[in-house]
Order: sequence, then C-alpha cells, then structure tokens
Amino acid sequence: MLNYSKPMLALMLAAAGFLIVGNSACVDSKSNTDSSTVCIPLPNDTSALSKIDHYIPKDEIRTMRAAFDADSLNQKNPELFITESEGFNKKALLDLLNNKDCVGIRIYYGIAKEKTGKKALKMIIVGTNSQGKDLYTTHTTNKLAAQAGGSGDYGLEYGQCCQGQPNNQ
Repeated sequence: MLNYSKPMLALMLAAAGFLIVGNSACVDSKSNTDSSTVCIPLPNDTSALSKIDHYIPKDEIRTMRAAFDADSLNQKNPELFITESEGFNKKALLDLLNNKDCVGIRIYYGIAKEKTGKKALKMIIVGTNSQGKDLYTTHTTNKLAAQAGGSGDYGLEYGQCCQGQPNNQ
C-alpha cells in the first residue's frame, strides 16, 4: 500500500473532486440528456466588442428608461407602434449564444406590419462572431418560417412587448 502524508492525501482528494465536478458540471449540449443543463462555449475573443464594459448601474438604467417616453414617440409617429421594451425567453437566447463561434449579440431594429395593419418597431437579435459577422441559430419548429420556406437560419424576434408595464425597480 502507498503511504501518503495527510496533507498530500487531502490535496489529491481535493484535486480529484475538482476534476469530477468540473467534468460533470457542464456537459456538451449535444450529448446531454438533461434538457435543463446548457453549456455555453466561451471562445477566445480579441475583438473590440470583448473590450467593452457593458455593465451600467441600476440607477442609470432607471434614468435612461425614464428619459425614453414611448407614449410621446407614439403620439409623434401615429403610424408606428413603439414599445417601451421587449422580453425574450432564456431558451431562445441560449440557443443563439450556444454557437461555438458566438462572442456576443447584435440588436437590429426593424419595422414589421402588425395584424392590425399598423407598423411596429421591432427588435431583432442575432449572434456575432469575433470578426463582427452575424451568426444565426437553427430552429425547426418555427411555424411562420416553415410556411415561408425559410432557410433554416434564424435570429430572434417576436419579443413580448411591455408597453405600459410597471417600472420594475
């Protein structure tokens, strides 16, 4: 039998524990049978986007939101519906971010005609790679795209409009 000192044995057990936890904490999503676990790859990103600190304090968010007056913009543009915000579910965002080349997201604004006939400002989200090129996800259950004969490459839209929602503090 091998004879290890207590500190060496404790170190070896700790290292083994880290290896076990590290290898089981995030499983490749293709081989993962638990659909509630997602592994998002973080590629090496040396682009200008990686150098930006995107975080702003909650107070600054409140100030900026208060300065955006969607009601006033809608009054000035009666032919166009402008929402205060759009919400997207986590699964859709993770589908986009799960591309191994995805280093960030890009938000485009577009105009779409609503069922009411009125035009609406829409937020469109795509992934970006380290060269700044758009990345898309595949989504085989999108009924609208299937009807239109879509290419299989998808960005995100159809956010939940939050017009007149309480100011979530």
